[in-house]
Amino acid sequence: MLFRLVAGGADKEKGTGPVTGLHLLEQGLNQIEQLNVLHLRAGYFMENLLSQIKNILLHDVARGPFLPDVQFPMISTRDIGRIAGEAMIKRNYQGQQIRELHGSCDLSMNEAVELIGKAIDKPKLSYIQTTEEEARRELRMHGYSEHIIDLVLETTRALNTKHIRMLEQRSFENTTPTSFETFLNEVFIPQYEKEAVI
Repeated sequence: MLFRLVAGGADKEKGTGPVTGLHLLEQGLNQIEQLNVLHLRAGYFMENLLSQIKNILLHDVARGPFLPDVQFPMISTRDIGRIAGEAMIKRNYQGQQIRELHGSCDLSMNEAVELIGKAIDKPKLSYIQTTEEEARRELRMHGYSEHIIDLVLETTRALNTKHIRMLEQRSFENTTPTSFETFLNEVFIPQYEKEAVI
């Protein structure tokens, strides 16, 4: 028996950046005879928003290449870990199964940043969409190769256009318990306060 975590979008053969590799791996595992495998397809990690802390501290805004009003299913990685752990213990899956994990809510970057601003006492905090070229320059400054930058931007385009999206409707079964507010209080704010004093 085997389980593995993949991102939403692993159903697509191309146009998803690094997620394409997860699609290929998923297909390869499904071809192994008599292998019971559970593929967990999770939404956008709330923890990805921790990368905005430096932007907020340095520029007093959040920014990135995502469209401001496109909503993503946001999930805490702790919920993914709990579900994965339960799957390993119970081993209650057979054949090739896919389980989508939508997180606790769907939020756009505008909505997420508004909630972040309220949580850190910056009620006017806003999100600014950067161009792909601006995002490319910033990633270069952080040492990313051109190949990796191309893949990251392809993933961004796929999320912006909903090429990467969940296939199931949100339900009780695929909604996980950690709220965005809990993530902010227990993860984002402590990290923000830590980086603010460095």
